[in-house]
This record gives sequence, structure tokens and C-alpha cells, in this order.
Amino acid sequence: MARRLSAASLQRRLGEALLGQSGHDERRDYLGMSGIGDCSRELYFRYTEGQEADGRLHWYSWMGYTIEAAIIDLTERTKRDIEVVAGFDERFRGHVDLALSQRDLVEIKSVTWSKFSRITLAQQAEPRHQAQVQMYLRHGGWERCLVIYTPRDVDYKEYYEVVARLSVPLPFFVVEVRPDTALADSLDAKARAILAAIDQGQPPQCDCGWCD
Repeated sequence: MARRLSAASLQRRLGEALLGQSGHDERRDYLGMSGIGDCSRELYFRYTEGQEADGRLHWYSWMGYTIEAAIIDLTERTKRDIEVVAGFDERFRGHVDLALSQRDLVEIKSVTWSKFSRITLAQQAEPRHQAQVQMYLRHGGWERCLVIYTPRDVDYKEYYEVVARLSVPLPFFVVEVRPDTALADSLDAKARAILAAIDQGQPPQCDCGWCD
């Protein structure tokens, strides 16, 4: 008779499987457009030394990709793995979630409940996501991006207060983002500067106020 799997063994197997399938990249050979809104110094070290991966990062990555795939299923469209590459340097790249057409792009973001609540009040994309999308629009040629926000968790007491601000009684919020030439120009300049710093082996100055 086969030995029955213990609860502890199943728990361990689940954890090991998630670590191997989370989609979190500890190191990339390119500067990701998805993080261009982060600190230049942090992006430099993320490129040259990689990003230390703990269980939290693997969990967030797995949850994000799981929710992304589920939302794409809700749109009744097939995910298209489209890579966007900057014309000035192929090391500056990104991967879009979904292209509805040659004109329209979709980016999917799963966030905490508190952040979801703030976004529905602000009625606009988070600055970090705005930066990411501007790079996709600039280098991918789309005319607009629809950013879909949904919470990873739900606060029971605040649920109806928040969804009352939405057009449907479910926690989805969609923000339309159009090209911003000035912002895209500044982000391109930032990417060029980081890549130049990588080539020179000299970390750039911190621009977030926390690294130093």
C-alpha cells in the first residue's frame, strides 16, 4: 500500500512548486520597462546583481500572474506574448499583458485593497504603472492603454463603500492612459542614463531619496 501523504509533506510540496513556477526572475539580462519608474540606482543594481528573491516576492509574482491569466480569460481573448524593445537599445525591453488591437493595449494590475481604494478615488493610474505604460505606448506603437486594477484581497467592511464608486458592483477599475510625450521623453532619457552607467560600471545617483 502506498504511503499516504502527510499534511506537512503536501505543504512543503506546494511551497517548492510555487518557488519553481512563480514567474519571478531573480536576474534579467535587460532593463525592464515595467520598473522604469523605480529608483535609477536600484535599477542599476537590479540589472548588474539581480534581485534578491524571498518567499514574499515569489508569492506576489505568482498571485499577479494567476490573477492576470484569470482576467484575460474574462476578456475572452487569448494572451499574446508581445515583447516591446526600445529602438535606441535592445537592452531596454518589456512584455505587455494583452493587445486588444493594433491601437489598444491592456495592462493588468493586482494590488492591495488599500491601494485599490486609493486608485478609485484618484481616478488615475499609479505613477509607477503610468511610467511602465508610457514606455509600452512609445516603443510599441499603441494609441492608448486600458489599465485594469483589481484587489488581491477585499476588506469586508469597506467593500460596498468602494464599489459604490464604480460602474459595476465588483472590484474592477479600468483607467485609460494616453501617450504623454514629455513623460515618455524623460523616461527614455532615464533608461539611456542607466544603461550608460551600466556600461561604465558606475552606479547612478539615487533619485528616490531612500537609497542613500
